[in-house]
Amino acid sequence: MITVICVIIVYIKKYKMFSKNIKNKILEIRKFGLKNNIPNVTENVGLFLKFIIKNNSNIKNVLEIGSCNGLSSIYMLSELSKRNGKLDTIEYVPHSILRLKKNINSLEFNKYTNIISEDAILYLNKINKEIKKNKYDLVFIDAMKKQYLDYYLNIKNITKKGSIIIFDDVIKYKYKMENLYNYLNKEKIDYTIINIDSDDGIMIIKK
Repeated sequence: MITVICVIIVYIKKYKMFSKNIKNKILEIRKFGLKNNIPNVTENVGLFLKFIIKNNSNIKNVLEIGSCNGLSSIYMLSELSKRNGKLDTIEYVPHSILRLKKNINSLEFNKYTNIISEDAILYLNKINKEIKKNKYDLVFIDAMKKQYLDYYLNIKNITKKGSIIIFDDVIKYKYKMENLYNYLNKEKIDYTIINIDSDDGIMIIKK
């Protein structure tokens, strides 16, 4: 665990290789988020997502639950676009969807992105019946905290063996997702918590 955290910290501090237009877009979204009190992913979380995709060449199909205005999407797409990967991202709030589309289109990432404007649980219930199993290599979840367990249960059949599932905000808002922790512990499902920011962290489950 200590080794993993050290590697991540070194990476986050040293690896910030973005093209100028991506870097400027990230700064623009962060500035807008701070001004309008939008809960964007932190820089450390964004860089970690980029790190995971860059260093796992098998990751080509990604599902994101809760994209807001697309900041986390851009971190992931900065790597997915290099391997002709695909991001399915779910966002339900109308004004967030508008900003998400604008930000994704401005970087010409729309060709690698499928924006799903539906309630996440309803959509996941639907695709569990419609699509083939084992579709996604990576799932990033940063939506309604009290529904984290529901999201997890609904993605089990659409993720591959060896898939990586990442939950954001699992320390700061642990009290909102006690049912997720209880389920994982009861079912003896291994998970790793990384305190990636001073006040919060992410949970990683490898299927």
